[in-house]
Amino acid sequence: MRRLLAIAAGLLALLAVGAGLLAAGNPAAVQAQESRSISGVVRNGTAGAALPGDLAALLLITDAEGRLQGTGQAAIGADGRFTFAEVPLIPEASYTISVDYGGVFYGPTLPASALAQPVNITIYEPTTDYTLIRVQRQVMLLSAVDAAQRTAAATEFVRLENTGDRTLQPDLAAPGQISFLRFALPPNAAEVTLQSNLRGGDVISIGSGFALTAPVPPGEHIVDFSYTFPYAEDGLAYRQSLPQGAGLFQVLLPESWETAELAALQPLPVIDLEGARYRAWEARDIPPGPGLQLEFSGLPQPGMLSRLGATLSGGGFWQTAVPSALAAVLVALLLTGVIRRYRPQTAAANNPPPSPTAPPIATANRQQIITEIAQLDEQFAAGAIPAPEYHRQREELLEEALNPIPDDSDESERDEPPPTTP
Repeated sequence: MRRLLAIAAGLLALLAVGAGLLAAGNPAAVQAQESRSISGVVRNGTAGAALPGDLAALLLITDAEGRLQGTGQAAIGADGRFTFAEVPLIPEASYTISVDYGGVFYGPTLPASALAQPVNITIYEPTTDYTLIRVQRQVMLLSAVDAAQRTAAATEFVRLENTGDRTLQPDLAAPGQISFLRFALPPNAAEVTLQSNLRGGDVISIGSGFALTAPVPPGEHIVDFSYTFPYAEDGLAYRQSLPQGAGLFQVLLPESWETAELAALQPLPVIDLEGARYRAWEARDIPPGPGLQLEFSGLPQPGMLSRLGATLSGGGFWQTAVPSALAAVLVALLLTGVIRRYRPQTAAANNPPPSPTAPPIATANRQQIITEIAQLDEQFAAGAIPAPEYHRQREELLEEALNPIPDDSDESERDEPPPTTP
């Protein structure tokens, strides 16, 4: 998505005025294809704010290989409505319809099958009020170790929310003003890898961690990052600052690290994630600020390596530190709220949280689906599947995982394709 938006910014000067569509490649071939009109409406989601009069809707079409197939621009009327006429329907293509307001792109990327319905786009006024950001939950998972080098690997899964009705737009030029997301790292952390659904922005080193300068629209968002870090003797003590605070902060350590301990946090029962067992600790309702003092002890030492199931090595960090199947399971648990009374992201505000005693994986079918998600992740990481197809298949599998078929159902029902999520 970020790549598509970067392409859009570079092509703004080349877009035709009005609703004309500029097809890339062979125009005659595009004209011979089936076409349809795409309509939509833009609204301002900030209370009391009017819709600006100088907005335009932008359209980018990319094929299954990520190649640009067409662009377009349509005027937005005073009522917020816009129309792209005679848009070619390209099989397996993705259609990004967006509005650039204040340097922030708003709008979805859709498959051709979803273009029949009107496209609703909400824009927001900007703000630098950093206090609107709340971290709902943050999970630190230590998953691999090189005992000989005394180096460990961790991944942190962060689910945060902009609770207001304005987009947080970082202002790096304002001295002394904090208006961007910040995350802490252990001392001398390396091999930092970041994944997020936030668009644009940069990752910059700041203090003992990093900052993400992407705009943060209202609603819930994902920031996941992984890293390696050294430890001395058998432990590590450092201040885990939480600039945004956290409703829930958890640390998971493999149960095979028999001597490892974590001070200052509340211990929890062992968590079983698809056969991988983790000891867990947590803290709740942490206000924004200095965060927690984490004190790890009893970390693996040279000579213990043969008893550990995961080790650090060369290659892609996400594939090494967090095996795909385990990462997929943990993400699914974060979404469904199984780990210690997590609130599902998609649940309505009046829905009660799930029981903390609910099993993490309810059916054998879901285990198979999680494996399929892991295999799909590995194919995408290896470049064997294009991004639009990867995201489409992953959304379908995740939807099926969250709504599994009971174990005693007919096996033929499992083979039916899940409903497509736009």
